Formats: sequence, C-alpha cells, structure tokens
Amino acid sequence: MAKRSNSIIPRAASLTLAALLCFGLLLLPGCGRDDGAGKIIDYPIDEAPQRLDPAIARSASELLVLGNCMEGLLRMDAGGRLLPGVAARWDVSADGRVLTFYLRDDNHWRLPENPIIDLADTQVTAEDFAFGLRRALSPAVNPPGAAAPPGLAALLPILNAEQVRAGAAPESALGVRAVDPFTLEITLDALHPEERAGEVILHALARGAALPCNRAFFEACGGRYGLEPRTMLCNGPFYLNRMEDSLTRLKPNANYSSKPENLALPATVNLWVQPDPLKRARLLGASYDAAVAPQALRAEIPEGAAIRELHNAVLALVFNCAALGDASIRAAMCAALEPGALGYSAFPGLLPGGALAGERNYREAAGPPAGIKYDMERASALAASANEKITLRLICAPEHETLLRRALQAWQRAFRLGMEARIEALEPEELQVRLAAGDFDAAVAQLTMESSSALEALQALEGRKSPARYQSAALETLLRAAAQADDAAGACLQAEEHLLQNGVYYPLEARSGLLLVAQGVEGLEVSPAGDMVYFKGVRKWEK
Repeated sequence: MAKRSNSIIPRAASLTLAALLCFGLLLLPGCGRDDGAGKIIDYPIDEAPQRLDPAIARSASELLVLGNCMEGLLRMDAGGRLLPGVAARWDVSADGRVLTFYLRDDNHWRLPENPIIDLADTQVTAEDFAFGLRRALSPAVNPPGAAAPPGLAALLPILNAEQVRAGAAPESALGVRAVDPFTLEITLDALHPEERAGEVILHALARGAALPCNRAFFEACGGRYGLEPRTMLCNGPFYLNRMEDSLTRLKPNANYSSKPENLALPATVNLWVQPDPLKRARLLGASYDAAVAPQALRAEIPEGAAIRELHNAVLALVFNCAALGDASIRAAMCAALEPGALGYSAFPGLLPGGALAGERNYREAAGPPAGIKYDMERASALAASANEKITLRLICAPEHETLLRRALQAWQRAFRLGMEARIEALEPEELQVRLAAGDFDAAVAQLTMESSSALEALQALEGRKSPARYQSAALETLLRAAAQADDAAGACLQAEEHLLQNGVYYPLEARSGLLLVAQGVEGLEVSPAGDMVYFKGVRKWEK
C-alpha cells in the first residue's frame, strides 16, 4: 500500500518538491548545479616553451607543459608518491634487475588538428615507451658530457645505457623490450646485480626523458617534433592546442582514458608568459587563477587567496669556480665566515626542505651535511697557499651589501690583508644577467630548486651552466652513483657534502616561495618545490 500511495502524489506537489530539491534544499547533482568543472584556468609562467620533445626539454615551462600533456609508465602525485600511469601495474623480479610494466589499453594519442601524419592506430603501446627511451639515451640526442634533461641520469642503470649513450653500443642493445603491445620489460645493468630497482629509477620513469614517443609520427615530423601543436602527440590529461610567444594553451584530452572520472576537469588551461612576480601577485583573481610568488610579496596578495609555502630556495654565497679555481682558497673563505656575524643563522644544508629523495623528504631522510664550520685558524692556514694577492669582484642585491662587507672583512683577516675586492650592489635584473654570464668571483644569490628531486636539484648545481660553473669528475661519479643507489637520500648527501667541502656554495638561509590560489579555485596540485603544477582536477566557481 505504501508503494502505491507514493506513486500518486499530486503532480503540482511533485513539481514543487523537485524545484525545492534542485534550487533550495539539497542541490542534487544533475539539477543544473555548477560543480566547478568546464572552466578556463589562467596561470602565469616565466617564459614560453620552445620545444616540447621529452627527450630534450629542460626549461621549467617545457616540463610544466609535458607534465600535463604527457603521461609515463608511472606518474607522481603532488607529494612525490608513485602511482600507476599508462602502466596499470608493474612487477620487480626477485633479484631486482628486471622491471615489467603492464600497460592499460585505453590510453590513446591525441592527434593534433591537421597532423603531419594520420596514425592508423592511436593506441599507446609498449613500443612507444621503448622507442622513447632509446631516443633519450641516444648519443645523437643527449651526448655524454652535455647538459641532460631531468631524469636522464637516473636511467643510466638500464642495461647498456652508458655504452649506448657513449656510442659504443647500438640503441638496440639498450635493456628495454616490448614483450607485446601492452607489456614492457626493462632490464637493469648486469654489472650491478646486487643493486635492486631503487626508488630513483622508478621516479625517473614517471617523467621527462622516459615519456613515450610514437616512432612513425616522430619520423614524419622531420626534425620539427614538439615545435608546434601539429607536430606534437599527447597522451596525458591535456593536449597542446596553441603555442605562441605569449600564450600556451592546453585542452582536455578525451583520448586519455575510457573512464570519464579520469578525464581533465577544466575546459581550457591558458599559460601566460608573465615573469614579473609583482604583477602575478597583484593580478591574482583578476587575470590569474593561481601563481607562484616570492615571500616578499605577501602584502600584495589579494584578500581571500589561499597561500601555501613552497620550501624551494636557499640564499647562498656562490663562488665562481671558473675564476676561483683553487679549492683551498674557496675553503678558506668559507671557514673564515662566522654565521652570526653575517646576520644569519647557518642553514644546515644546500637543499631546502622541499627536496624529495624518492617519496621521502630528503632532509629528514638524509640529515644535515657537515659543511665547512667556522674556524679562523684553519682559514688562515688554507689562505697561506695563495701565491699572490687576490682581487675579487663581489656582486649582490642592495639588501645584501652589508652582508658582503662583513664577509670581506673576515676574508681579509684570514688572508692577512692579501685580498682586496670591489663590491657591486645591483638591481635584480642586472644581478641575474651577471650571474648568468659568470661575470663575478663571488655573489650572494638565491638558489631556487627547478625540481623537487634532490638528485636533479644537485645536478643543476654542477657543470658549466651551473651558478658556480663547478666541474668535477669526483662529483659526477657521486651523482651517477646517487642515480643508481637504493638509498637515494644517503647517496645525494655525499654529493651535497662534496659541493660544500669544496667551497662551491656557502648556504646562508632557507627561503620559501608562495603558491597563491585565487578564491573559488580548488583542486590545483603542486610539487613540494613548486616546479610541477597539475591542472587535471582543478575546479573553479565563478564569482
């Protein structure tokens, strides 16, 4: 009887109830409610991406686009945890040498409008990953000694990887094999059977150089792969729709997954070139839905914005090792510095709190490095090795001029006045130009992490293009060992200690940037250092 009585509610009453449910009481799904999906998201970047080829992309903007438009075997969430990507699952052999990945069959390439070539089959396969890895480790693409894209060093434990990259073995010798269209096998170097598949290589397979590449499409591009939307294949949550000097536009990729709940929520993501942090902060909510800005601009942030600290930078003395080539002299200069006298409490490491070693916080896992402690007697003894008077060009921002003058006084005491210097306080733009050109002997500069990976952050501090222009075979060996080690944190600590003990950098203070999210915007994910921003789950409610 109850069932029958429910079925004969008067029509007018039923319409009134439906209206109340939709518009007043419960706001049930399907009643026209705005769920925040399908909106335009605007985000500022420092510079326009130039080439979106995963095997060679290096800039922050290029990696940001690839992180949203491409998906690897695995993927990482904002906390650095590994999750299934195109590989639904993976196995590791008992001896740790063979990794087997089982790909899902619903991930497809998104063909651009007016593509270079029309693919008969758009399914992403194991061979796409095998070809992508062979390309990334080819000497023609990434020769030994050249600056490598993020994650490449962590791929060197793959069987024959170093020989292939050096040109001593053909690409076919690389330990990657497509067992069938949806099974990929990766074999690690047989020379190191005691080393199990560590967290570093698995994380490297989630991004950068390990991303897939369709061979037929790549070869049809004739050297223009990733230079424009029509020469770019995407298999991630978004695809590249527009690529101009001021704007890079991403659109949701319906080919990413057969499950609607896995598809990207925004209708469009606009990446606008805006390197001015002040404009980023002031225009939040009006022109931008989120932005990264320095701590100093906290007062400029509009009311109602959500703020998250990004522990991604260190203020440090940077010694130009191309000019100050004697490590004893640099060590003397570090040992002469008493942190309190400089106005800072000594920061116990070169990498800030946002660095990750695999899925662990690097600093918590590794502990602090020893560094060079204040010891004026040792500083004077090391300074005695100088054969002639030292003349230094010291540069800094105006707010750090007092710090440099105090440091210079300490250095002159250690070197018994066998040192003279010219201090130049420069505006931010000129300071960056001088740092980039290597036109200095020592500088006070902020070192901002371009990757949340401790290994990648350390790699950026070494080499001809690093802030200190420091090159060392010993450090390269340590970094290569860190890429292969099970204990990534401990191995990275050795490399960090090497940089400190050789007087390459002298950390002064931890710095934090700010992730700003406008009112009404939710679901934006960002890595601990702020280098990767994921737009897939962003919802936005209009004001």
